[in-house]
Amino acid sequence: MKRYALTHSLKCFMHYEFYQLHIILDSYLIKLNCEKRAKFHISTMASKDHQIKNGGWMFFLIIFIDMLSNGLIDGSKVSNPKTEESEDDIIKCVDIYKQPAFSHPFLKNHTIQMKPSSGGLRERKNTKLLQEWNKKASCPEGTIPILKSQKFSNEHKVASVLSKRMQPHVFDVNSGALEYCQFIINSGTYFGASGGFNIWHPTIYGEEFSSSQMWVQAGSGHDLNSLEAGWRVLSGETKTSFFIYWTTDIDEKTGCYNLECPGFVQTNNKIALGYDILPISIYGGKQYDIEITIFKDMKNGNWWLEMNGEAVGYWHPAILTSLSKQADTISWGGKIYNSQTNGRHTSTQMGSGHPSNEGNGKASMIYNVRYVDELGGFIVPEDIKFLESNPDCYNITFGDTPLNDRGMYFYFGGPGFSKDCP
Repeated sequence: MKRYALTHSLKCFMHYEFYQLHIILDSYLIKLNCEKRAKFHISTMASKDHQIKNGGWMFFLIIFIDMLSNGLIDGSKVSNPKTEESEDDIIKCVDIYKQPAFSHPFLKNHTIQMKPSSGGLRERKNTKLLQEWNKKASCPEGTIPILKSQKFSNEHKVASVLSKRMQPHVFDVNSGALEYCQFIINSGTYFGASGGFNIWHPTIYGEEFSSSQMWVQAGSGHDLNSLEAGWRVLSGETKTSFFIYWTTDIDEKTGCYNLECPGFVQTNNKIALGYDILPISIYGGKQYDIEITIFKDMKNGNWWLEMNGEAVGYWHPAILTSLSKQADTISWGGKIYNSQTNGRHTSTQMGSGHPSNEGNGKASMIYNVRYVDELGGFIVPEDIKFLESNPDCYNITFGDTPLNDRGMYFYFGGPGFSKDCP
């Protein structure tokens, strides 16, 4: 009789708790602002007996969620349900703990750092206006946006022929393939860098590309580590996109763009790596730009990426070698791939597609050029070097006339093939 009473009471309790579970979960989803986005369904049990058999897990789940909502459990270690929201089926929202980074063997048990503990510019701009998908869709907290078209490789390797052509790390100016205009410092130790890049859409020919970017590097030869970010235009693309890149061995076994392989830990739910950035600067008219910062968090060693002062994510030092402590080279500038079709120089443009001496509003500009020192200060460089791998085609002009809020700056670029660039 006592056993029947206990069993009957337990059944009543579990039926009540099952009802409460729905209420608590609905409330929890509302707090996460996911109720309209997440496909989070609780399947109805086949029978009351099945409910009782599985009542234990529901009871502990109720306690768990209640503890989570009251801050008794660290929510940063809890995976949110996968959600999807898209603009023309371009973007998918992925659980932040199910992003590609966690396939890296050194990051499988990593706890995400949601924001930098030190450093950064802390300058805020409206990043939503730079990526159009934000106007039509959004990813909830606890997820990150990833391009549905993005190819993922768990081999840490970029496999396509075009992608290999795009590797920017072998500085062989005589190779006749990659061509650069760069502003370089390499006479000290550095803990990050920043710069402003006005946005253009250069014309691309064949299977080529053009980019404007920043490099933070350490090591040399097969031990060259490189963290990169900027904008680029690829073959066949009609818009300019924001990108990142990393490698620890000149792309021999590691290296990829955006989130195409495990490595970069993204924390931002508004910025989609590899997605278009708008608007584009107008020749002789209004200029549009992005500010990019890569800096080392001195408390834990993470190398953070910020765009317009907003944290995007970081590279964990465990995946790096030469760069695990500091950088020895910082570069800002542009690069293109020259396939030399028909035995002549390519017509692929660099920057705005106009020579650097055309100046403000016409040539591509990189401004507020600074590096980060060991104290986290942003320092204007002094010992500067320039690299023009083919100055008849693409060149650099240093900005020696002060411009409002532009700090140290330079112009670079060119049209490619011309009477001066055969």
